[in-house]
Amino acid sequence: MKFSSDLVIYDLEGSCKTFGKNEISETNIIEIGAVKLDKKTFEIKSEFSILIKPKHSVNRFFRTIEDVFYFL
Repeated sequence: MKFSSDLVIYDLEGSCKTFGKNEISETNIIEIGAVKLDKKTFEIKSEFSILIKPKHSVNRFFRTIEDVFYFL
């Protein structure tokens, strides 16, 4: 597959106010991540990550899961 320009792939991380409840009205974007890939080799050319302060507090379960994945 040929591309005319480099590719950007992004990932949005969200939170929910209550564990087990995933309603859009209570979801906040808390992190945005992206990588720029070379159009021919698909090697990473640059990376981007930013944390965003949510409107609602992030529940304890979610913070614990994030800590576990950080150390994997």
